[in-house]
Amino acid sequence: MDKLLIIDGSNLLFQMFFGMPSRIINGKGKAVQQLETDDIIAGYAYAYGEQMSVVIASFDSDFFQLINKNIRVLRYRGKNTVVCDSDYIKEKLGIAPFLYADFKSLTGDSSDNIKGADKIGPKTAARLLHEFGDLESILENPDSIERPSIKESIVKNAERLRTNYKLIKLGGKAVIPFSISELEYNYSGITTNEVLNGIGLK
Repeated sequence: MDKLLIIDGSNLLFQMFFGMPSRIINGKGKAVQQLETDDIIAGYAYAYGEQMSVVIASFDSDFFQLINKNIRVLRYRGKNTVVCDSDYIKEKLGIAPFLYADFKSLTGDSSDNIKGADKIGPKTAARLLHEFGDLESILENPDSIERPSIKESIVKNAERLRTNYKLIKLGGKAVIPFSISELEYNYSGITTNEVLNGIGLK
C-alpha cells in the first residue's frame, strides 16, 4: 500500500525534524504553499485515506478524529514519539476515534480556549458517549441522564456544546489545491543548518 505523510507545517519543530524548507517545489517546478489549516489537512486525509496509508504529523489532537485503519497521527516527542492509532485512542480516552469531536466538545480543550460542560471530565464524557452514542443524542435526551448534576450541566450548556462541536469537527469538504502527484517530495539529505536557513531563522 502506498503511503502519504501529511506534515502540519505551522510547527517549527516539525519543519526541522522533517527537513522542510520554506518553499517546496513540485515536479512541475511550481511552488507548493505550506497548507496549515486543519480542514485542508483533513481534506487530504479523506481524499486519500481509503487508497493508501496516511500519517499526519502534528501536535494538534483534533486530528485524532480522523484516525481509522489507514490513518494515524504521529506526535513527535523525541524518545517518547508515538504513532497514534485506534487502539491508542481507545486506551487513552475510552472512545473510538470518530467520537473525538463529541468527546472534546463535552470536556473542552484548554489549548484551543474551548470550554466544555461543567462537571464533565474525560471519564464522564466517555461514559455518556458509550450510553447515548454521540453528542447530539446526549443533548436530545437529557432526561435519560441518571445523575442530576450532569443532566443540569448538559441542559445548561447545550448551546455551547453544539458550538464546540462545530469548531472541533473536521469535515472533508475542503478543496485540496494540489493532487498527490503534484506533491512528490524527494529528500536530498538536507542538514539542520539548511533547514534553519530555509525557514528564515539563520
